[in-house]
This record gives sequence, structure tokens and C-alpha cells, in this order.
Amino acid sequence: MLVGALACSLGLAGPPLAHADPSLAIDAAADQHPVSPAIYGMNFADPALGRELALPTDRWGGNTTDTYNWRLGSSNTGNDWYFENTADCQDPAYKWCNGGAGPSVFAYRDFVAKDRSLGAQTVFTLPLMGYVAATAPLDHPFQCGFPKALFPTQDSFDPYDPGCGNGQQGTVKLAADPARDGIPIDASYDGALVQDLVGRYGSAARGGVGLYELGNEPALWNDTHRDMHPAPASYDELWQKTRDAAVAVKAADPGAGVLGFSEWGWPNYLCSAADEVDVNGCTARSPDRANHGGVPLAEWLLQQARAYEQAHGTRLLDYLDLHYYAQGGSTSDITRSLWDPTYTDPSWIAENIDLIPRMKAWAAADYPGTKVSLSEYNLSLQGDPVTNALIQADVLGIFGRQGLDLATRWPLDYDGNLIADAFRMYGRGRAAPSPGRRTLRSRGASWGPPIPRGRSRSSCSAAPAPHRTRRLRAIRGAGHPRGLPPRRLAPGRAQRRAPPRAPPRGSPRQERPRSPGRPERAPVRRLPVTLRRARTRGPAPVRAPAAPPERVATPPPGLAAARAPRGPAPGAHARASANARARAGAAPSAAPGAGRRLPAVDRAGDGRHLAVWAVGRDRPGIVAAVSGVLLEAGANLEDTQMAILRGHFTMMLVVALPAGGDPDALREGLERVADELGLEAIAVSELAAAEAADAPLPTHLVTVYGADHPGIVHAVSRELAGAGVSITDLQSHLAEPADEPSATAIYAVLLEVAAGTPERAAEIEQRLHRIAGEQQLELTIRPLEHDEL
Repeated sequence: MLVGALACSLGLAGPPLAHADPSLAIDAAADQHPVSPAIYGMNFADPALGRELALPTDRWGGNTTDTYNWRLGSSNTGNDWYFENTADCQDPAYKWCNGGAGPSVFAYRDFVAKDRSLGAQTVFTLPLMGYVAATAPLDHPFQCGFPKALFPTQDSFDPYDPGCGNGQQGTVKLAADPARDGIPIDASYDGALVQDLVGRYGSAARGGVGLYELGNEPALWNDTHRDMHPAPASYDELWQKTRDAAVAVKAADPGAGVLGFSEWGWPNYLCSAADEVDVNGCTARSPDRANHGGVPLAEWLLQQARAYEQAHGTRLLDYLDLHYYAQGGSTSDITRSLWDPTYTDPSWIAENIDLIPRMKAWAAADYPGTKVSLSEYNLSLQGDPVTNALIQADVLGIFGRQGLDLATRWPLDYDGNLIADAFRMYGRGRAAPSPGRRTLRSRGASWGPPIPRGRSRSSCSAAPAPHRTRRLRAIRGAGHPRGLPPRRLAPGRAQRRAPPRAPPRGSPRQERPRSPGRPERAPVRRLPVTLRRARTRGPAPVRAPAAPPERVATPPPGLAAARAPRGPAPGAHARASANARARAGAAPSAAPGAGRRLPAVDRAGDGRHLAVWAVGRDRPGIVAAVSGVLLEAGANLEDTQMAILRGHFTMMLVVALPAGGDPDALREGLERVADELGLEAIAVSELAAAEAADAPLPTHLVTVYGADHPGIVHAVSRELAGAGVSITDLQSHLAEPADEPSATAIYAVLLEVAAGTPERAAEIEQRLHRIAGEQQLELTIRPLEHDEL
């Protein structure tokens, strides 16, 4: 019924056809059972959407979280982006560490604080692999797993940090040494992290972090993180690390829930990485599995946890957790793989997955009382946002009907811009967040086999609409993001941070069974942008985006998810902010005359305001020369905007000329400076009193980026203008990697807008996300927090 409602809202359903079949019977009293609200969760959720949906669950997870150094605020990007260590502040939300001079940032704290503000429960991924990032560099050169100094002939190097390579020469993976970029950890590291979170936010029983996930996709460690874990993980290694980490969590916070296994997908639910399923397949005779009685890996781990509890009286695993992505096929029937034992998956898997009933049967037989969760999932198909929204609505209905206990969705590049609508349909019926567990009653019709093409379930309105059918294109090597975010580069960052911030993320590839490896991404350069008198509030976006930002070229999640860190910006001396006169040529405090009293600015007279524009080839001394002329004329520099655009220095100033000041003399002085410095253009005009008034105070920061194409700025600004929203600042940049011609050029825009109230901002966000879907862009909108000046 909910899927039909969504179709109606999108205008897809037409009048009922004349066919009598198939018939649809609904029994509202049948199969009523509690539905866990935790199934409506997300990874690195956008705060605005999370607040709108009363988001119950939000996950900090993905590739980079398995290398997260919470003491430094740093993680390693793995094979998502040249195995580099990066600080948490390497994210647009933190201004990319301000060019190497950024303050200490700990994204994991911001993430939990965001969730607390939303009333959402955090699912926090703990590093399990055995190594985390050893450093937290704020700028290049980064420490990395395969440095050019040791391996000068690698296939590829980071275009923005050429000292770091991809660790591969043709089909040969280079020898790894975890000590190059990592430091070893054991279970005590995770225990200390849980203690830190308890100390900051309270125990799980008192509203702190309530759920901890042990590691991320261990069967991929020797691929995604082969710099730190080159050997494939075995049954025994995975149990030993799971056991020790779970014991540490329970000791630090006995009331916290633990999610275990968190494997990427089929067939590594059944065999370990040591079985080398991509070469030998997975059967009871696979070597590592055969050494453990031929028992599927997930079942064997549950059996070990049960034996431990029987021996020690402590439950270690509260959830059997898996990850699940559509691996191929072009039909929306793929949701049947979640529940239908007769359905053969149309991808290379070609088996009956029957995922949720299979997980519940494992838990019931091997460790009774264990819940089941999917902390990463996505069943979107490429090419059709409407179909993807219907799939997502169907998935949420299946989760409720099948009794899944927890789920957090991971976004993909090709989801489209309607996924949130599927959550909104369910979210409208949910109560506001509360510390306790909430349950709903499932009253839906049976989500049985799909209706044949060309038939309509129902009529939605009196107005007839043509019935629509769609051809779905097959997935080709989709990847699931990590960081940052937006997401995944993050934690959170790519698989960050988040997602978010997250460096790039990736998803299981269709063509190889082992393959959730991450897809190749075109490099994206971090953009050096300085915001005026404002800073973003809260953690980086997830992503996600992240990819992190990191979708078109993985800036991330992800710019995220690849979100390659930036190098020093040329002509940085030209950048200035409010009251730039205080920075352009001020003497050190110890200089002669430093203690003398400076004249106050006289604002009581009938002074005039002038606008000054200047453009010219960048060179040192432009700001000093112009500000010197202003000083000689007694003019006060009030508002400024300066930037380097394609090697040209651009300057826009608003200056206050004192009563009796001579605008012509000021103009002559500026023209003299222009001749001396070779400026191509300089102009001065007088502003009317109304024009000189303060501009509207910006309330939100909008970031947009994607593959370069005409019309991006026009589309975004047109939508803002249509909503009556003022753009108070706009900066854009085109990143074209000169040393990698095949890389996709990325266009990024940062806008400060005066959106007004949060409700107004939510409306604007909906408009912008529609444009983002049409233009294939990554877009975020965040509130700004203003300094008291």
C-alpha cells in the first residue's frame, strides 16, 4: 500500500485497467507484530533530513572507520584514495584544515553530538583490523602505505600528493608494511574509546552511545586496507578479534549493544577471505571453512559467541550484522532476495539468498536471543530515480514485515533524489525520538510477487494519467562508498565520515564475487575556500557522500569521498576577510610605535561610501599598495572580497571616505597604483546610502559539486531566486588535474545564502535537491554560526 501511495504521489499510477486479475485482498488484522523503529536508519545522516524524519538510528561506519585513530582525529583512506593518512579536518565542514593551520578536530565527537541533537541512536564502528592511522597530517605531504620513494613505478599516483601511489604495478600488488602508515592496536584501544565516549556522553543506559559495531567488512581487509592488513582474514582471526573487542566493550559499558561480523556480502557470509572465494568459490570443502567443520562462517561465529557466554556468563554479540547490496540485474524484483526462498538472485550470485529469514534462522539455531541487522544496504538500480524510490519503500516494508531489528541505509551515486520520500512515508507515522524503544504495528498487505508489467494496483485520483512502464538498465560495476560526506572520505568521511567527510567510498562490484572493492574514481581537488565571518556548525555531512561527497569523482562523500587534499594556493597573500586593513601590512607588535594610540574611525560625519574593483595578473604587493592609497586618503576599508581566479587577482572593496574626503583624489591614487602594478582594470564608483547598508546576514552554507558542465550556477541560483532567497557570497572553482588528462574535471560552488528560518531552509533544501538530481550534482546545506565581532 505504501509503495502504491508513493507511486500516486509521483504521478505514476493510472486508472485501473479492465483486467480482472490480479486481485488484491487486504486483511488489516492479519500478521500484526511490533516493528522496530531502528530499521529506518541511515549512515552519516544529513542533520536537516534526520531532524525532519525523527531519525532513530545513525551509523558511523565504512572503510575509514576501521583505521580511525580517535586519539589523533585521523584515518587512512585505504584503496579508496592512495592509502593516505588524513586528519579529520580534511573536509569542507572544517575548511580543509585551513591549509595546514587548522585547529584540532575530532569528527567522531561531532558525529555523536549531532546524533544527540537529533535524538538518534548512534551505531559506532570500532576499529578491529589491528592497525589505525599513525599520523594526522594537516596538509601535504601525507604519510601513506605505498610511497613513491620506495615504489617509483606504481600504476598511479595521487595527482595532489605525487609521493603516494596506489600500491599496484599492473596485476601485481606491492609488498605492504603496516608500519609505514599505521600503528598497531589491540582490544584495549577499543575499550579506551568506549570509555572516552561514556565519559563524554554517558553510558548506554543513560542515553550515551548505545550500539557498537565491531569492524567493517573483514573479508575485504586484504584489499581495501592491504597496506595495513595484507593477509586475508581467517575464521580464527576474526573470532579472536571479535571476542576480545566485545569483551572490552562490555567491560567499559555493560549496557551497550554489540553488532558482530558486518561482512560485505555473499559469499563471504559463508566463507572467510582465507578461502579465496574469488578463485575457488565457496563450499563446505573450502579450506578454511573445511577446517571448521564445513560450518558457514556466520554460523560458526555465532556458535563461538554462544559457547563463550555459556562458559563466562557474558553475552558478547547482541546483533548478527551483515551488509547487503544489489549485485546486478535490472529488475525491481531484487527486493525478493531479502525474503523469498524461491527467488534466484539475477546477478553473478545466481542463488537463493533469502537473506532475512536466513539470518534469523542462523541466530535462532546458533545463538538464541541474537537480533539481526543490516548496517549497510542499498538495492538501487542505475538510471531511474523513481524506481529506486519505489524499491526503497518496498525494502522498508519488507524490513517491517520480516521483523528485522535494525538497518542503516548507505547512499549511492545513482540513487536519485527521491529516496527521502520513501522514508518520509514511514516517518510521518512514527513518534518523536525518545530514549526508550518505540514499536509500531505492521498492518500492511502481503508484499508478494510483483504485479505483471502493464497492470495497475489501484487508481489514485479521478484524473486519468497514462500508465507508465520503465526499462531498467543493468548495473555495471557499481561501488559502495566508504568517508567525506560525503561519505563515506569519512570516517565519515569516506566511508565518513563521514562519511561522511569521509574520503571516497565504494560498493560491491557486480563482476567479481569477492568484489565489493571500491570503484576507480576520478581525482578531485580540495578547493581552497575561505568563508567570511561565519563558520559551519556540526560535523561534516555524510556521505554521502561524499562520498563521501565522492560520487562523481569521489570527493567525498568524499571534496569526499576522492576529495583529494589540496596543496598550497598561489597568491594566498591576496585573500582577506572583513576589516582586511588589519591584515594587509600591519606591523608586528614588537615593531617601533606598536604601543601608540591609533586614531578612531569617525562615523559621525556625512562621509561617503565608494565601491572599488580591481583585476590584474597576480603578483606580490597588490593589497599593500591599494590599502596604502586608502590609508593616505583617510578612507576606512569596510567590506572586502579578494581571490585568485585562473592566475588573476580580483578585488572588490567597499570603503568609507570621511567627510570632506575627495573621491577624485582617491581615484587618481588608485589609477597610479594600477599603472605601477600592471593591473588590467580598476574602477571606483560611489554608493548611495541604501546601497552601503549591511547585506542580509547569511544563515546557511550551500556546497555543490559534480562533473563540470554548463548551467550549474544558473540552475542553482535560479532555484534560489525563485524561492526569494538572497545569495550573500558565491565562490566557485574548476579542478582540472593537469597531470592526469583522463580524470573528470570537477566544478564546485560554495554559496552563503540568507535563508531565514529552519523551516524556510528545509523548503530551499528540497528545491535544491531536485536540481541536484537533474544536474547529477552532490549538494549539502548547513546552518552557519556567526562569530561575535
